Amino acid sequence: MMKNQLFRSILALLLISFSFGVPLQAQVEINTETFTTSTENELVVILRVNNFEEIVGMQFSLNWDPTILEFSSLGEFSLEGLDVTSFNTAPVSNGELSLFWVHNTVQGVTLEDNSQLFSIVFNKLSEVPTQLFIDHTPTKIEFVKFPVEEAFLTSTNMEIVTTGRLLEGRVLFDENDNCMLDEAEKGLKDWSIKIVGTNNRFKITDENGLFRAFLPYGDYQVEAIPPPNNLFSICEPIQTVSILEGATEAVNITFAGQATVDCPSMSVEIATPFLRRCFDNTYIVNYCNNGTIAAENAYIEVQLDPAFKFVSSSIAGTMVETDVYRFDIGTVDLNDCGQFSIIINVDCEEAVLGQTHCVTAKVFPNMVCETPAANWSGASLELESECKEDEGTLQFRIKNVGDGAMNLQQEFIVIQDMIMLKSDNFEAFQLQSGETETLEFEANGATYRLRTPQVPNHPMEQHLTIAVEGCGTNEDGTFSTGMINMFSMGDESQFEDMDCQENRGAFDPNDKNASPGGYQSAHYIEPNTDLTYHIRFQNTGTDTAFNIVVLDTLSDLLDVSTFVPLVSSHPYELEIVDANILKYSFENIMLPDSNINEPGSHGFFKFSIQQQPDVAIGSVLENSAAIYFDFNEPIITNTYFHTIGVNFLEFRVVTSTDEVAAPLQLGVNPNPMGDFAIIRLENEPYQNGLFQLFDLQGKQVRTYEFSGNELRIERGDLQSGMYLFEVKADGVLLGNGKLMIKTE
Repeated sequence: MMKNQLFRSILALLLISFSFGVPLQAQVEINTETFTTSTENELVVILRVNNFEEIVGMQFSLNWDPTILEFSSLGEFSLEGLDVTSFNTAPVSNGELSLFWVHNTVQGVTLEDNSQLFSIVFNKLSEVPTQLFIDHTPTKIEFVKFPVEEAFLTSTNMEIVTTGRLLEGRVLFDENDNCMLDEAEKGLKDWSIKIVGTNNRFKITDENGLFRAFLPYGDYQVEAIPPPNNLFSICEPIQTVSILEGATEAVNITFAGQATVDCPSMSVEIATPFLRRCFDNTYIVNYCNNGTIAAENAYIEVQLDPAFKFVSSSIAGTMVETDVYRFDIGTVDLNDCGQFSIIINVDCEEAVLGQTHCVTAKVFPNMVCETPAANWSGASLELESECKEDEGTLQFRIKNVGDGAMNLQQEFIVIQDMIMLKSDNFEAFQLQSGETETLEFEANGATYRLRTPQVPNHPMEQHLTIAVEGCGTNEDGTFSTGMINMFSMGDESQFEDMDCQENRGAFDPNDKNASPGGYQSAHYIEPNTDLTYHIRFQNTGTDTAFNIVVLDTLSDLLDVSTFVPLVSSHPYELEIVDANILKYSFENIMLPDSNINEPGSHGFFKFSIQQQPDVAIGSVLENSAAIYFDFNEPIITNTYFHTIGVNFLEFRVVTSTDEVAAPLQLGVNPNPMGDFAIIRLENEPYQNGLFQLFDLQGKQVRTYEFSGNELRIERGDLQSGMYLFEVKADGVLLGNGKLMIKTE
């Protein structure tokens, strides 16, 4: 847009002038006038200005609640050069409208006070009170005064339905425990605020502990919800506020958070947008002190995947053992966070396309601040694995590293690829302090997973799991991939985070994934399973993306009050819009386009959230996100879904590792296949046979019914790559395997 380019040129001159000390003095005021037309559901909003003197250019964003107001049209322009082409209306469905205007002569324009700029017509979708407000997203607020001075925006009254009032609140750390707060005390960020009234809503405190909500007239219960680490109490956790007619000021409320124990409580998260084999890839490590005192001499250890080569990091790191690097982060004050990046290369020779790579970050100090439960035995379980390919075995070890003995027997489960193994050899275990239970399996290229509960009343994790991919090979000389992320990785400790991703070739750069991914094509997960969502975006345009906004409408089956932001590639501002819409605003992200800087054109963020308690079996939990790049139409990600279920794991009864390796003798010819393949069963003929083919995400892509010993399958529209199959007869699972389809 020519005006846009000209405006940016003016801004460049402005920045140059500022460097020579040009004073800043002008203030522009924008207010609104509203009326309803003869059509009852049509609302007209007129924007009027004061102190609009010698203005050369301006840009800003208007925001509103799209569930209450629907954009209809623009009109009644009273400023020379201002017309519909000055606006970007692409994001209006998101409740955003951006304005760019530059005077044609670049000499500056002066308007009389209370002059009209333009009007906006909305269709009212609801009678709920709301407001129109000027915002920095997706377009930063900037006014330029002739010749090159910045004009500030001030004294803005943007209420368009005057039947409500703004609630402003803060959550502060009451350091002296007197429940009397002062401005010098530290704000507490990322606390959830629950507002109960006509419509329940949630807010998240910002880095200064602030939150805001526009509320209709009435009484409300406002609750501050501290982090789930039991380190804080609140003097008055639930407060009643009244939004009264006739009030002229915002209603203010303050919560005092107090320490229940003096203790640092560090947490760490690690993630990357994606992994590409043979290329450099960037991991972001984010750490926070969620405790009540500073963490001193803090450091983070990162264990890289064996197929990774360390390239560099944004802060100094020291290799302390093979593939393990230590990063000293010094003193981390309470409620402070930081991050650094690590660049690794996925080795072409070590990594197989589609292979899963796991990176683990551990933060220290990692002291447990809470007093352990009185009925905790003192036992503490850890899991280890060891692939002994020269001996053809895979070992899992369950170790009691605690000071006490287990006071109860516990069971474990083992999953081979997508099948749970059951055997008389799998006995319950009960370990003394220092004892180890060892399990051994054939190294046959299958993905193996061991899961067991932590001992009852343990102060940290509740469940433990460990998975191994690529130990040994199968009869085709390969190993199964794509199974690791179907289930939770069990890194529930705040002191440790594991990121497991498959390396990939071509991919959709704007998508949404979840962990755990879920079992088979229905993506089964159990009720009350916590979820982590990973949203990725890439600027594939032809110019730098200045601002990016991501809207994520959460399923009603998720509990918004448990939302926790984890790690992101770039700084952002976060807001919960309405009751369940997350709004991530990456202001001034300056994301380069992929043609200029492909590695730098990517971004991502992750967050965790819990399900609503005891969601009904069979419920489908769906989520997708809308990604706005500047003023373009939104990119809608894939819809990621989960199905709530129990006892969904198929199982196989085994008595030895030989039976696990080859319960069904079959041949696939050719494999890799071209247009077709013949599946030949070497056992006796079967009746009511069923052959099912799955992609690596567990989605069922082919189903064949058969009888006898032979089955022909057609490629059709299947893409090249690795697939998994299962063979059943009379409803009984006989076995599974892998099928490779050649590149066309």
